[in-house]
Amino acid sequence: MPAYWGMRTCFADETVLRTTGLYLSPGGIAMIEVSSDMINSDYNVQVGASATDNSSKNIHLRMDRVTSTYAIKDSITYVANPLGGGIYINVPYLAELGVVTIMITGDVIQAPIFAMTSICSTSATEWNDNLRHSPAPWADFETNIFLMQVPTSWIQDYDHEHFKTLLEGNDNALTSVSELTGVPIEKRNKHILYIQPDLYIKSKYGFTIGYPQVNILIKSGPNGPIANPSHFLVAKPYLDWYVTWHELGHCIININQYRGETEAIANFPFTNVRNVYMGEDFDISFVKSRFSDGLFTPDNAAVDWMVTVNFRNGEEMDYSNQPGDQFKYQYRGYAKYADVVRLFSWQTLADFNYKYNDNYENPIDHGLDKTDDRTLRLSIAAGVDLTPLIHFWGIHPVNEVQLHNKILEQDLPLSSEVYDLLTRYLTLIPMNNAKFMDFFEIVYPGKYGSDDCSWPYTGCGWYNIWADIYDESH
Repeated sequence: MPAYWGMRTCFADETVLRTTGLYLSPGGIAMIEVSSDMINSDYNVQVGASATDNSSKNIHLRMDRVTSTYAIKDSITYVANPLGGGIYINVPYLAELGVVTIMITGDVIQAPIFAMTSICSTSATEWNDNLRHSPAPWADFETNIFLMQVPTSWIQDYDHEHFKTLLEGNDNALTSVSELTGVPIEKRNKHILYIQPDLYIKSKYGFTIGYPQVNILIKSGPNGPIANPSHFLVAKPYLDWYVTWHELGHCIININQYRGETEAIANFPFTNVRNVYMGEDFDISFVKSRFSDGLFTPDNAAVDWMVTVNFRNGEEMDYSNQPGDQFKYQYRGYAKYADVVRLFSWQTLADFNYKYNDNYENPIDHGLDKTDDRTLRLSIAAGVDLTPLIHFWGIHPVNEVQLHNKILEQDLPLSSEVYDLLTRYLTLIPMNNAKFMDFFEIVYPGKYGSDDCSWPYTGCGWYNIWADIYDESH
């Protein structure tokens, strides 16, 4: 596990989990024999994949802790777990032993494992004739950048070709967002995404990040997890759930952001997956980057911003993290990046993010406030002055003169593309109450007067209030 490159992302300097493909029988004992260079070097054996401690939950659907971990302190380590579990090796940060061989004997059986890594590739014969029929209750799926466990009852109907396509699809999607967020795939030091389902999600408060990320629920019966071969984790050739990508977004892009964007920009990688990898129309990809019943295209996100009091008064977009925050979980909070892509390309944004990461290795100080520095760097990537675009989206220069001078130093011209876009945005503003109501129905269909819209600060609740107020003067 080499050192991470660029900005530190979630879990980049924590252990990486390596699969063995073996399952320890409940109540059994296994003997793990390793070479001398793994002894007392922070390696450990983990029995069971579900390492989440659920003792803080208000309800208890299974035993709170079901995983046992053993430090490797000798050439032979005996491991046990009353519940059994898959056998894994936790490899410490900066480990550099390369490929190693370990010997595992005892009360173990072969578990279902589908591997497509640099050192192991599951063949069609191995999978179709043997591995998928293993009685071990959980199956591992692993590539160099993706790791997943699912109940064995979900996967036994699928042949090798199906899972080869699935893992290739997930790898392609993860590679795409890795490039977008500025870290070429060869510079990643561990799995980009490690995911598993459970009887409840990892956090007691809501969806969250994790290695593994545990935000997907399974149903269990008296004999264990209920078979669900149609679940998107195993049925589709890509991870088609915005929450997975939102939480992953927190880990791969949120260090690099404008203030207030934390719960907004995390959605944008899924736009990339849908548009670049899935070949979906850009506007629709943006709409589906988070949950919405309405049509929040980039243009409509701009209107959603322009109808607000802050915009009319020439104020910044509210990033207070209080009621009325105009970034959090809202399309308008990250639509500026959609504009950058629409005007200049995905590659422009990828180059910008790459330079941000490279700057951690080779620092460049422009002498600007963090906000203005970001605007300058984004402009350099686009090759034009993006200050007007960023200003439109409610992020004003901290020191306008200083930023302008730096823009001039970089010889960055004003952009006719940005000018045309902002001029067109002017034409989209609802000019009267009837137009406002038409727009309300587009972005929140059927929500006018709805009891579901009780939050008055943003969303359909805000629109319900302004439905009786907005007129030509606004």
